[in-house]
Amino acid sequence: MKLLGGAFVGCAVVVLAGCSGSVSVGGKSLDQGSVESEISSDLTESVGVAPESVDCEGISDIEVEADNTFVCTGTAPNGDEFDINVTLTNDEGGFSAVVPG
Repeated sequence: MKLLGGAFVGCAVVVLAGCSGSVSVGGKSLDQGSVESEISSDLTESVGVAPESVDCEGISDIEVEADNTFVCTGTAPNGDEFDINVTLTNDEGGFSAVVPG
């Protein structure tokens, strides 16, 4: 398990399994900044510690369609990186995010 500023990221699997968000979709592409911000907020709320950063590089190339997936990279306050698995839940930019343990 990895530490996210003193909180175990592995424990976040259960907590973040229900984590979801929705971002505005313009021209059927995801807005990288909005997705990163939503995931960061969800992590902060679920784990109680804000990640140093969340990077979803290249998601503008993802087709906005339910069940499509991509991986973002989170950086804990101590510098450790961890994967965030994201699944689109609809064709409108809704998603769920899970930090695998």
